[in-house]
Order: sequence, then C-alpha cells, then structure tokens
Amino acid sequence: TSFHIPLASTVFINSSDSSEPLDLEITGFYSKKGQYQNLGVRLPVSSLPYIHQLGNDPVILNDISTSQLDAVSRKTLSQFRVRSGVIIPLRSATRLIGLILTTSDHPAEFTPEEVRLLQVTGASVAVAVERQRLLQDTQRRALELQTAAEIARDTSGTLNLAELLE
Repeated sequence: TSFHIPLASTVFINSSDSSEPLDLEITGFYSKKGQYQNLGVRLPVSSLPYIHQLGNDPVILNDISTSQLDAVSRKTLSQFRVRSGVIIPLRSATRLIGLILTTSDHPAEFTPEEVRLLQVTGASVAVAVERQRLLQDTQRRALELQTAAEIARDTSGTLNLAELLE
C-alpha cells in the first residue's frame, strides 16, 4: 500500500493540573521524504478551538475550506498551509494529551488504511506518553517521600527544642 500523506506532525497539549488545555506545542514533522524537522512552535489553545470538540475518533478534513471547522481553527491551519488533513486525538483515559496531525497543502481524500495506520500509531504514542508521565510522577513522589523521611529522622533524633529550631 502506498500512502500519500505529505506531512505528519506531533502536537502535544500542555495542561494545567486541572487538565484544562493551555497551549499546543508542535514539536516537529516528518516530510514525505521521511526527513524529520524540529518545529518547536507554541500556539495558544484559543488559536485552534476545534480541539475542544474532539472525541476519541479521528477527524478527516478532506478540504478545510468546506469542512465544519470554526473560522479561527480554519485560519490557524491555513497559516501553516494546511488544506486537508487527519487529526488523531491522543488520549490518556479521558484527558486529551496531544494530536497526530497529518496534513496536505491541497485537498485530499484519505483512505481507510491511512486513517487506521494513524490510529494505531496514535494509540502507541499515547501509551508511551502516559507511561513517561507516570514514571515522572512516581520519581517525583519517591523524592518527596525520601525528603520527608530524612526530615523525620533528623527531627526525631533531636529532643532538645533549641537544637531542633536551629
């Protein structure tokens, strides 16, 4: 099977602790020639409000000029020369953590095989990102507990109030 997807980008969503999306970070993209280019562009979520409507299913945009996109999202995508694309939501449980965004600078029909490949890739990326987040949370919590244990050990060894307060 030959795929015609010209660009594939990974977009991560930076959230607050309340899981409210704050901004989007387009980390880079793969060209049709298989070359990866770092992009490092940050956009406020307000520049692509369509992401608030994303469910679990892919969104296929054969031509953004005739799609159901809101005007702000359409304008943002147009600034990046996006004319068509597929949006694959990356989810961790119920939280949206990112997107795989495949785009073309002309109207395009995406095949079911292309969309399925992107979904499988997206599911793998979401699992990897969630595992990394859980590892970081576990390491942070272990450090907090180690610090608390050291403080408890140091304070319990000193019964003299004056020494304790120094």
